[in-house]
Amino acid sequence: MTSSRVRFGWGLAIVAIAALLAACPADDPVTTTGLAPGAGNVAPSEDPQPTVAPIRTPAPTPTPIFVTPAPTPTPVQVGGGTETGSPAPSPTPTRAPTPAPTVAVSTVTLTPGEATLNLPPADPDQVGVLPSSVQLVATVRYGDGSTDHDVSWSVSGPAVTVAGGLVSARQVGTVRVTAAARRDPDRTASVTVTVKADGLLDLVID
Repeated sequence: MTSSRVRFGWGLAIVAIAALLAACPADDPVTTTGLAPGAGNVAPSEDPQPTVAPIRTPAPTPTPIFVTPAPTPTPVQVGGGTETGSPAPSPTPTRAPTPAPTVAVSTVTLTPGEATLNLPPADPDQVGVLPSSVQLVATVRYGDGSTDHDVSWSVSGPAVTVAGGLVSARQVGTVRVTAAARRDPDRTASVTVTVKADGLLDLVID
């Protein structure tokens, strides 16, 4: 009796399962307990998309920066101590100016060419027939035709004195008065000057 009931129970279970399967649509997937995951449920195949390799942009090359170090300050002695400071700049050498070419002296001349003088009268009532002084003029002529009066004076004796070409009688005698060019002392000119004591006249006032 018990065996018949068991067979009858299994039969009802099988019929129920068959009815359930018949009621399900054919295109609906049925998951049956005990099947491996994914069995009977295959996804449609699709074309794989190509893999695009990433493009790497190179990093920019850094520009080198050159830094000039500041000069090391030189210790400067100040008073009794030492201070640090920049040294004084060296003075710029000054070039000496180029001298102008020297023009050679051609000649030196004196006028008048000779002179005769009287001693100055000691008596105010007398007057000399001849002057007691004379002005000499020296002319220096150069190779380029230019002239000037740049000379030095000298006299050979004490009979006269000369200053700037002015010759003054001092005592009786004969002397040589010489003018020398300052640019070339070897170029000279001389005149003879004679000093006399006679030739004095008395002044008579009526």
